Amino acid sequence: MKYGLLFLLVLACLTPFCADSVDISLGINAAISSSPYKAKRMCHQVLPTFSYDNDVWYIENAEAGYYAINDDTNELKLKVYYDDQSYDSDDGHDAVMR
Repeated sequence: MKYGLLFLLVLACLTPFCADSVDISLGINAAISSSPYKAKRMCHQVLPTFSYDNDVWYIENAEAGYYAINDDTNELKLKVYYDDQSYDSDDGHDAVMR
């Protein structure tokens, strides 16, 4: 985690010197979601957000990618992302959920 924050700090400091058009933003994201598990009906999250976009590469929270096509009418992204949604039968306290 410490090295990830250090990488983001170095990236934020060097980016204006590396590209012509760069968008960088920091913020806070709040979310409320429901769950099918009886024990976990509502989930509240407050997370920091980070966004970097230089019209060639981009990072937005848990998603990073490359613009294969990026013009005024078309945009094609090649991306990777982390999705934390998964089903765990141990979290279900009901026989139907297991």
